[in-house]
Amino acid sequence: MKWSWRGAIAGACALALTAAGSSAIRAEIAATPPGSVSTATVSIAMDNDWQFVDSECLFIPILATFGREDETSLLGETLVSATDTANEGTFLILPGDPVAGELLDEVFVCPADGTGEYRLDTTIRAISPDSEQTFALDPITFWVRPAVSQMTSVTARATKGGVRLSGRVRAGEADATGFVRIRYRTPGSKRWRTDSVVPVEEGAFNALVERSLPPRTRFQATLTGCSWCSRVSVVVRDVQ
Repeated sequence: MKWSWRGAIAGACALALTAAGSSAIRAEIAATPPGSVSTATVSIAMDNDWQFVDSECLFIPILATFGREDETSLLGETLVSATDTANEGTFLILPGDPVAGELLDEVFVCPADGTGEYRLDTTIRAISPDSEQTFALDPITFWVRPAVSQMTSVTARATKGGVRLSGRVRAGEADATGFVRIRYRTPGSKRWRTDSVVPVEEGAFNALVERSLPPRTRFQATLTGCSWCSRVSVVVRDVQ
């Protein structure tokens, strides 16, 4: 049976990737030029802009468009990389599968990997009964953005022993993780002073500033240490 990779992939890619990836934002389809050997041709496409929605890993769809000889198996080896990140994956097309078509697979980025620019590298092994040929596709650059954070119900109340600050922090559709840094600035001062860093637990923080501070001191709570969240700060005055 003859096979051919020629044919438009853009429409199919857009349909398949959009249907599969609700976390894609402001994305465009990025596709490799077809790579080939004598028995196979493959190209890869994906949406190039993603965003965390909670503290779970992002599973990002990729679309392989392929053509191959009847008895040739295709093994795709993927590598998603950034600083200190190397997430590997594979996909497989066997002799009993169509000799030409599209395969929807996925790669992943986890919160511990952080946000920013990523690179997808794909190596294809075309395995025939009497030979094995390998080729690499051009890399694809894509971005992973942090979930948008929101800090609410932040209060600073004078209490025995100092001022107690509390509030809630969410990012995307879930409770934020990480820490909240507490700083204060007394009336007339131009300098913020760091008091403490407290953990975010189940989307909430609670801190006691154990200092004798004048009325109308301003307090700043800043989310930090959340690898998948955007930065957010709130400034309040103490309530005597």
